[in-house]
Amino acid sequence: MPFSKVFCVKKRVSIRISLWRSPGISDYSRMPVRLKAPAKVNLSLLIGERREDGYHNIRSVFAAINLYDYITLYKRPGPPEVLCPLLADENIAWRAIDLFRKEYGINPEVEIVIEKHIPIGRGLGGGSSDGAAVLIGLHLIYNVKTRNLIRLGSILGSDVPFFFFGGLALISGRGDFITPLPYQRLNLLIVVPPYSISTRWAYRRLDEQIPPTDLAGRELSYGHNDFERIIFDEYPDLAKIKSWLIEGGATAALLSGSGSAVFGLFESRVPSERPFPGYGYYPARTIGWGVV
Repeated sequence: MPFSKVFCVKKRVSIRISLWRSPGISDYSRMPVRLKAPAKVNLSLLIGERREDGYHNIRSVFAAINLYDYITLYKRPGPPEVLCPLLADENIAWRAIDLFRKEYGINPEVEIVIEKHIPIGRGLGGGSSDGAAVLIGLHLIYNVKTRNLIRLGSILGSDVPFFFFGGLALISGRGDFITPLPYQRLNLLIVVPPYSISTRWAYRRLDEQIPPTDLAGRELSYGHNDFERIIFDEYPDLAKIKSWLIEGGATAALLSGSGSAVFGLFESRVPSERPFPGYGYYPARTIGWGVV
């Protein structure tokens, strides 16, 4: 599947910002802001050379799915607070608050409650989506212009800008160039192991074992993830999950991001069997939006 046209998401932010404003509401400082932050899967992922800024160039197709974290922001007097028992004290929500403070000179007086449903450290983008939601919520509460939103998202994390738009998109650069693709409804079954995989470790291992390649000469197609070349050697159970999904009728199956989640695409119903004890199973489908 060839892709060519790529442009920076900065050109599209004004088109989508209206989706975060409810009709008839102009002042979000007097009420809670509740947002749904979706997960994503990588329908394909090619990894190129390491850049001077420390990131890698990638080419990938992201698909937002109907698995959500829920983020609620309350404006109240006092220093900011983030409440989520599943997250460490230094999490992406705090970094989003710090970025907002430095950008606008505003010390957010908010309480942020994060209800986690997206498995952490499984390549499903939950942290990046949460970070996008916090930035959106702060912009709504303090009614500041959104022209800097995408730039702040890129600073926060490579995957963050995608979640401002969601849907299906071709991702390139270090994640900050997005080409929207026509929406396709796809049925998925995501299998989540009881362990996480560090993205930093995965990139380091890939650099050590496989020489960097020029992405210009590689064709992007559904069902391929460069990380599988090193992740499956270290975690052979993930290769078994992929084989089981294909044997169960998946049109394609692959690792999402650097893992540890593995998912299959199905034309109709997903398998009802659960052959890996202790692993999570998440039926899902693609959606045409990002944070809402």
